[in-house]
Amino acid sequence: MNLVSFSIRTKGTCTFSRRLHTVFSRFGFSETLIQQALHTGTDLLQQYDGAPTFFIPAVTLCRYLALIAKVARSGAKIGIHGYVHTDYRSLDESEQYQQTKQAILQEKCRKNLRKVCACRSR
Repeated sequence: MNLVSFSIRTKGTCTFSRRLHTVFSRFGFSETLIQQALHTGTDLLQQYDGAPTFFIPAVTLCRYLALIAKVARSGAKIGIHGYVHTDYRSLDESEQYQQTKQAILQEKCRKNLRKVCACRSR
């Protein structure tokens, strides 16, 4: 799946362009800023015997498996929320179902989730 064309189709060109700027200004072009933010949140909650739960798209799990595994080992819980990060309000019921089904049934995602969480996806 081409994520750019999918994002433009589901969000529209104007929203896609605006969001692209926001994403890169917030997280940068590498995973360094997001890695720092994830560990800051996890470390803060550990001071209070807490642990965050991060729901991420399946493609993000596949793309950043090592980073997400590291965050999970530090105590965070990981869950999948869809195949790609999209606004489900812009999808009809059938497309929403397909997105969720694709995330749940994609074997690569299931294997990666088991690696990260040492658990089984349902």
